[in-house]
Amino acid sequence: MTEVYLPGLIIGTSRWIRKVRRIPRSSEVLVRPGDPVDEDSVLAYVYPRGYLCMMDGCQQLDVPPDLVPECLVKRVGDPVRKGEVIARRRYLLTMVECRSPVDGILEQVSAVTGRIAIRTHPVPVRAGLPGVVAEVEPGDCVVVECFGDIVQGMFGLGGEVYGRVQVVAAPDEVVTAHLLGPRCRGGVLVGGSLFTADALEAAARWGARAVITGGANKLDIEEVLLHRQIGVGVTGHEDVAFTLVLTEGFGRIPMSERAHSVLRAAQGCQALVCGATQIRAGVVRPEVIIPRPRAEGAAQRQTDPIPRTAVSLRVGDRVRVVSPRWYGRCGVVEKLPRGLREVATGSWVRIAEVRLDDGTVVSVPRNNLEMIPG
Repeated sequence: MTEVYLPGLIIGTSRWIRKVRRIPRSSEVLVRPGDPVDEDSVLAYVYPRGYLCMMDGCQQLDVPPDLVPECLVKRVGDPVRKGEVIARRRYLLTMVECRSPVDGILEQVSAVTGRIAIRTHPVPVRAGLPGVVAEVEPGDCVVVECFGDIVQGMFGLGGEVYGRVQVVAAPDEVVTAHLLGPRCRGGVLVGGSLFTADALEAAARWGARAVITGGANKLDIEEVLLHRQIGVGVTGHEDVAFTLVLTEGFGRIPMSERAHSVLRAAQGCQALVCGATQIRAGVVRPEVIIPRPRAEGAAQRQTDPIPRTAVSLRVGDRVRVVSPRWYGRCGVVEKLPRGLREVATGSWVRIAEVRLDDGTVVSVPRNNLEMIPG
């Protein structure tokens, strides 16, 4: 029997959770360790030094450079918003307009080149969840600690959103459109072994903020949400109708009872959902965080770290594959061959033979497996 480091999805209640907010060097930190924050608190402002958005006024207005200043409807020094008209002129029966592509301040208009310069506003970095500032590393990060519950998933899409938890199905139930309705607006929908294509469309139509489910078909996700193929390297920045978190994998896979019970207990509570996923170095998992009142965590102020411990991989263990070819597929360990075996990359590694749920037996490097909580 071999001791190996196998990653597993974190599912926990009543614990201190650390959230790292990265900030660049060109930023002004507004908080100190120990400061209480809520989800809308600004931790820092990022100043894109020297960043000017340059626009060609001659081309957009179709006038010589010396006439561009005369077409302005805003004055130098005025604030402008993205999409706002900053210059216009009449041409025959139509109006030719020049609109700002960013929020900022109109800084300069050149009568020599016809260029319009807009300096962008500083970008706020928000806490995203209520808690306490634990660490501040200027030019690197601000760490916020929050007391609450956490459920990590296998794969996700979309950025951070907030909403109230609504359990719409049992862990092994197939979720279809008829289970959803107007009550889903602004909610975090939880449950099911599969969200069908029509359920995904209904969730978007009714204005759901996030969907947390055991599984979904890859093609349905691509057609309904992404309109392109899924990239399994890094996700979280997609422009999607709602944030999606699959707790188990692709296909019809019942949500683990442990994850469902944590989310079921949070029915009606506010939850932070993030679909960011990275399966390469520096693994990042999509997660759902349900903040609890700070008073509940006062007695447990010390952070409860997530230890990276060695576990014994045994025949009969249920695992999930995280290598690209069978990514997200689940199965049971059948054999643990001794010694090293050569894999497609040319590396020699310890492997496991896993019988997937469809009956296929595959050989997978042991470090490309993760344990499924019982």
